[in-house]
Amino acid sequence: MKKLTSEQKMTKAKNIIITDYPFFSILMLKMKIVENKNQPTMCTDGNKIMYNPSFVDSIEIGEVVFVLIHEVMHCALGHLWRRDSRDMTLWNFATDFAVNSIIKTAANAYYQQNSRMFGGALTVEVKMPEGCLFNEDFENKSAEEIYNILKKKAKKSKQSGRQGQGKNKQSNGSSGSSSSSKGKNGNKNNSNNGSGQTQNQNENGSNNSSITYDGKQYNAPQNHKSWEKEDKSSTNNKTQQKIKWEGNLLSAAEIAKKQGVGVLGMERVINEIKHPQKNWRVLLQDFIQEEFNDYSMMPPDKRYESDFFMFDFNDTIEVVNDILFFVDTSGSMGIKEMNMCYSEIQGAINQFKAHLHGKLLFFDSDVDKHIYDFDEHEGDISDLVPYGGGGTSYDCIFDFIENNQDKFDNINGVIILTDGYCDYPPIEKTNGLPVLWIYTTPNNKPPFGKSATLDADEFEDE
Repeated sequence: MKKLTSEQKMTKAKNIIITDYPFFSILMLKMKIVENKNQPTMCTDGNKIMYNPSFVDSIEIGEVVFVLIHEVMHCALGHLWRRDSRDMTLWNFATDFAVNSIIKTAANAYYQQNSRMFGGALTVEVKMPEGCLFNEDFENKSAEEIYNILKKKAKKSKQSGRQGQGKNKQSNGSSGSSSSSKGKNGNKNNSNNGSGQTQNQNENGSNNSSITYDGKQYNAPQNHKSWEKEDKSSTNNKTQQKIKWEGNLLSAAEIAKKQGVGVLGMERVINEIKHPQKNWRVLLQDFIQEEFNDYSMMPPDKRYESDFFMFDFNDTIEVVNDILFFVDTSGSMGIKEMNMCYSEIQGAINQFKAHLHGKLLFFDSDVDKHIYDFDEHEGDISDLVPYGGGGTSYDCIFDFIENNQDKFDNINGVIILTDGYCDYPPIEKTNGLPVLWIYTTPNNKPPFGKSATLDADEFEDE
């Protein structure tokens, strides 16, 4: 059989994706695919996909299909525009782990579906090339979640290395033997300095680095250099690109659904676009509404002998509205969870400054009698002492509000910071008050009110 040229192999790979993977094909067809010998493998700049013909020649057709989908999905998931202030090296690792996990899951799902519906295999088996980043721990996780895991591992490794250095200065904190064997992808495997630690990191995300996770060493991606322009672009451009690709994803999902194949492996991503988890401070803005009377008193009109007065609609009087923060101090809330709650409330106070008027209360099976007013403490809650340690009751919160109306100004809303380990009261107990649940644990679905979840990995001690 005549060997295909790199161009023919790319054309065949595109046709396979169109035939067997309609969801991915819809996304792929939104991009140009061009040859570029200056790139080491295959890469994207957010607008087009570039491939080195030598690289395409060196791998099987099923691997070409995998890598092509890989580059498409970096754009579809917005990886070029979502890094923010995260370390470039760890972000490169995290995004590849995320994408490869999705493709592997989707390829298996398509295979199962094709066999069930049509009684036959796909045109070609999609195959992950040797050296690609994959670990089962990262399945069904976003790049941000994976990044936090890698960062946590790297931090622990660094601390362990320092301890080892203190015990034996000659060891330099190394926990494994050194190696310098060169892998298939051209990266050098560096010495293992512990789980999750990056090697030879630098600010521009260069390729001479590796990590060790779960006892296995992984080399850094070679092909993310092409992200630099988009990564350094304006906030407005990044927002527009993310919105555009989210729209592309939803369109692809809708078309694939009509074709009877669905999104297969992308369910969570699509659901998060349709029902995004907002940061709780964004939700807090709905509660912070400085309300003004649209009038103030004027002196009596001289034309009238009585004490008649008129309203001046040009003046305003501020009305202070309280937001009540209830922090769960039951036995199931540990020190780390309490610190998360404190940190978030203090961060909100600092962010909204004079616009946030509120009171902090603690509860377990009952609400503690201490009521801390933010204004009286000049916006610093660091020295406030939490009370509690017993069981948990959410009913007690609304009973307390009902029985202590005289202690609060106009109540704009109730924010409950908790681990979620408690039964919920009926919505009638809220008496119509807006409620925002802030959880320290994932996967909570309150029967009423809005909710958000704090990311525990963001609160690791530096």
